[in-house]
Amino acid sequence: MVQGIIAAKEETEATGVQGNIGFSAVPDHFGPVVPDFWERIFQLGGRVFVESLDYVGYKFYTEVFEETIDLKDILASIEYVLRCFRGKNLKDCPHTRIGSYTDS
Repeated sequence: MVQGIIAAKEETEATGVQGNIGFSAVPDHFGPVVPDFWERIFQLGGRVFVESLDYVGYKFYTEVFEETIDLKDILASIEYVLRCFRGKNLKDCPHTRIGSYTDS
C-alpha cells in the first residue's frame, strides 16, 4: 500500500493527471485492528509517504467494530471517533510523526 501510494502520486505529478491519492482505514479507538498500523506505515514510507497522501478516509461499519448506536447518538459518536483519530493517530502519536506533517 505504502509503495503504491507513493508511486501513484509520482505518476499523477509526472503526467499531470488530476486525482486524489489516499486510502481508507477503520476506527481503532477501541483497540487497533492491526497493531501498530500507523507506526508501521510511517516507518515504511516516512515523510515521502505522508506527503504523497491527499486524504485518509475513515470507514464506519456500524455494528461490526462497535456496539449498536442509538439514532440520537450518531452525530456525537462520529464526532468522538474523528476527534480520537485526529488526536491519536494524526497528532499525538509520537512514533508516527504524521501529525507534524498534517498541522496547518
